[in-house]
Amino acid sequence: MQFAKGIRSDRCGVFFLLLLVASCAAASSKNYNEILTSANRPDTEKALDAVRKPQEVMAFYEVKTGQRVADIFASRGYYTAILSQLVGADGVVYYLCWKRGEKAFEAWHHVDSGFAGRQPL
Repeated sequence: MQFAKGIRSDRCGVFFLLLLVASCAAASSKNYNEILTSANRPDTEKALDAVRKPQEVMAFYEVKTGQRVADIFASRGYYTAILSQLVGADGVVYYLCWKRGEKAFEAWHHVDSGFAGRQPL
């Protein structure tokens, strides 16, 4: 009997935890939707949203205005553009960049400075 009671209380705890997480994600959704549906985003980027799920990714990492964040393996900058809008003018987005022949990430640069602005980690 004690075992069954423990299972029931664990289930309630998990339920409330999931409810809390869902409400946090829902509270953040409006800001993400505003950025993701912006007329300033290219349609080619918006077309990738269904596969890349930026709403869920940003909610998971809890990206907020004013933060300093890094885009690892930035490639074309899909997430970099979204991150830049989320962190705003008071935040910073860093590219961690890898150069052929390096065994690990050894440098970073600001989005605006490009590869020529690489600085050691």
